[in-house]
Amino acid sequence: MDRRDGFVDHMEENHPGIEIVDIQYGDGDHLKSADIAKAMIGAHDLVALYGTNEGSAIGIVNAVEELGMSGEDLVIVGFDSGTAQQEAIRSGLMLGSVTQDPIAIGRLTVEAAIAAVNGEELEEFTDTGSYWFDADTIDDEDIQEKVYD
Repeated sequence: MDRRDGFVDHMEENHPGIEIVDIQYGDGDHLKSADIAKAMIGAHDLVALYGTNEGSAIGIVNAVEELGMSGEDLVIVGFDSGTAQQEAIRSGLMLGSVTQDPIAIGRLTVEAAIAAVNGEELEEFTDTGSYWFDADTIDDEDIQEKVYD
């Protein structure tokens, strides 16, 4: 929900001329997300779609491929960084994605667990880091250590 809300808030604040026509939930399932994406593409004159997780992003990619479209017809951005998304970005079908920092997630989780065991008060939210990557940056060393297969 925070990924969705962050996206919506950013678009409303920074790009007020862009209309978000609908928000749908594919439950992280690429098949359900593909069906939703095809329905949205058919119902609206879209310029872009955003998938808030791996399954949703790949569902959008699959829908675009099934409809015979390309990355030039519809901008696709996503969140997460599995093999299928990496391939879609390399092929130009997907513009880019946001990946998390699994190293920081692990380290900060252990640090928080130790602090909790020691009776220390924990922050309500810990930013573990996230990084945008696209075809120009996907092979950068700092990105490659954060994506997964």
